[in-house]
Amino acid sequence: MSPDTEQRSRTDAIIRKLHARIKGVLARNWHDEAEDKAQDAYVVWLEKFSEVQDEGNLVPLLHGIKRKILISAASRGRKPDQPPPVMGMDAFLDNRANPEELAAKREKVQRLHAAIRQLGGRCLELLKLRLQEVETPEIVRLLGITANNVFVSEKRCHDRLREIMLASTSSRGNQNA
Repeated sequence: MSPDTEQRSRTDAIIRKLHARIKGVLARNWHDEAEDKAQDAYVVWLEKFSEVQDEGNLVPLLHGIKRKILISAASRGRKPDQPPPVMGMDAFLDNRANPEELAAKREKVQRLHAAIRQLGGRCLELLKLRLQEVETPEIVRLLGITANNVFVSEKRCHDRLREIMLASTSSRGNQNA
């Protein structure tokens, strides 16, 4: 096997694995469109970046392409018969639950929203980027901080959010007593 053929087969194997990973990530929100979106990312790579063969460069490149395709699709809107990529509060609530459970869940979601509004700017930015499934190297680049600072900040933000939620739960319990 020639070195070019061997390199090409390694690249193809990497692309197949990345295609499956991207499709899996997309399937959570885009359901039936996941395969199409993953295929779109592959086509963009073939047309514009096929000279990139190194796995270290391929992974962030394909995830960046995936992000741009998703942003583009979201800005164009969706077909009416398809569910939205991000559903509202009612999507988290089981309609078969009894009214007390529904009220408790709805209240918990409202407390979470209130707690998130109390977080600082860095926490909100990190939360937004993570919800958009932005990878750590991209967050490092966007925020101009080290990867270690990203992880430390996320830990502090989660701890702060947990603290706010616990405080709101205990204050609610004191009001009901």
